[in-house]
Amino acid sequence: MICEEQINQRLELHILPTEQCNFRCIYCNQHYEIKRMPAEVINSTKKLLDNRIPTLSHLIIQWFGGEPLLGYGTVIDIMDHINRRIIETNPNVALIGTMSTNGHLLNVEKLTALTTANVKKFQISFDGDKDVHDLMRVTAGGKGTFDAIWGNMLRAQNTNLDFSITLRLHVNKTNTESMRRLVKRVKNELYGDERFPLFIRLLSRQGSANEDNLPVSDDLKGVKELKEYAKSLGLGLFGLDIYQKVPEYVCYAAKPYSFILRADGSISKCTVSLYDDHNIVGKLNLDGTMTLDQAKVNRWSVGLFNGNKEDLACPQKGIRKELDILRVEDICPTTQKVKLRVI
Repeated sequence: MICEEQINQRLELHILPTEQCNFRCIYCNQHYEIKRMPAEVINSTKKLLDNRIPTLSHLIIQWFGGEPLLGYGTVIDIMDHINRRIIETNPNVALIGTMSTNGHLLNVEKLTALTTANVKKFQISFDGDKDVHDLMRVTAGGKGTFDAIWGNMLRAQNTNLDFSITLRLHVNKTNTESMRRLVKRVKNELYGDERFPLFIRLLSRQGSANEDNLPVSDDLKGVKELKEYAKSLGLGLFGLDIYQKVPEYVCYAAKPYSFILRADGSISKCTVSLYDDHNIVGKLNLDGTMTLDQAKVNRWSVGLFNGNKEDLACPQKGIRKELDILRVEDICPTTQKVKLRVI
């Protein structure tokens, strides 16, 4: 297990610079009510980082949304601040910058600026090749999105930039053939570039209004077959298999030093259940301190103390059971699981 000293030397922030999005994916559970992060929350975030960076060994900044690139200016502003403070106060801290984006706005100019600012790991979702993807992941105006995203991938591949863009492929009951075409496209058009690993997983319900109509499958056969097909083409796969329940892996929400910082300054633990009361654990203050409901925070990290594999893998599942909230997924949709002893 991890000791108190290690906890105090680590900070993982999932920052939402905006909760607006230019997409309306049919399975999305977000409400799009909160707009861009206001100046006072940006300044408070910088003060929080000023207070913590000098004492840290590891700092993980994960940009989320909404669509984080709608708050691109905020992302660059805060990352530039982090980089300066690390140079000034603690050059030995290990900084990891990541972003979950729909990829629609990730042009070469932005990709260049982001990698320069130490945001080098990205995740972009696809629901199949163009025919199926454009039915599932549409703009706010209802238009298909594949061509714009794929065009950005092709232009990124044509650079020498230091990045990793994980292509997250959602397998469902009806898209098997479309997914095979997409994997073949990755081979033929991205040339098996190692900067574009594949993360192949089942489509999951996340609480959207449309979830009863989603072609969700519990059968892992399609995932396994697609992985084997990708391997046969020599393509790289994302290293962690979330379907293998390994006890030494834990969800980011179970880590006591991991927090979701929302655009309005409120603090949560999980990016999936953003609107549930049990997930609203505090707020960021103007001076950069956090006011936390410690009882709620402790419940998210209970697996660190009881060793329960389910509490470690997805603490939300246990909390929802206790609160008698129905329809809990067997596997949390998040991909951000890390070894406690490595981080």
